Amino acid sequence: MIKVPLKKTQLKVLMYWACVVAALSCVCGLLYMSGRYILRQGADDPQIQMAEDAAVLLATGRAVENVVVGPKIDIATSLSPYVVVYNGVGVPTFSSGLLSGAMPTLPKGVFAIAENNKKIKIPAGLESRFTWQPTQGARQALVLVQTNTPSGVRYVAVGRSLREIERREGALLWLVLYGWASTLLILLSVHVLVRKFVA
Repeated sequence: MIKVPLKKTQLKVLMYWACVVAALSCVCGLLYMSGRYILRQGADDPQIQMAEDAAVLLATGRAVENVVVGPKIDIATSLSPYVVVYNGVGVPTFSSGLLSGAMPTLPKGVFAIAENNKKIKIPAGLESRFTWQPTQGARQALVLVQTNTPSGVRYVAVGRSLREIERREGALLWLVLYGWASTLLILLSVHVLVRKFVA
């Protein structure tokens, strides 16, 4: 095979477009990551408010059945937020959400993390926010608050399905990819037109 050396002009053009593609990819990547971060942070609403309010009521001695109200929902299929109250060792005692017909049980490590978490302090205690996937295709945005009640330490968990957030993340990805391709095509077209009229 005979290698044809690139002219300096061709090499400069190639390097220029490589830099353009790299810079555009970085910008679009940052836009996508920023948008995804905002969507995920927004997925914790209204769980934050619900968890903190429930923890305050329990801390003041309100009965758990008067705090966790509303119809029972299937957390694997519903988009509605739900509340689960756990005792000091992480056993669910009352819940407005059900998973396979039973109250949702969190991994034991979650409570250890919540107990040692000093990052988010609220009036009712300590708060943790994380993603939990109890079953395939049922990811949950969960807010967990550890609080002291007259009957001992309790945990209040409020969760909501991430199904709609995941759909929006997918739409955002396609929008960013479309913007990346469109911008690249416009830049290439302008480059060709400029070279045509200047040459």
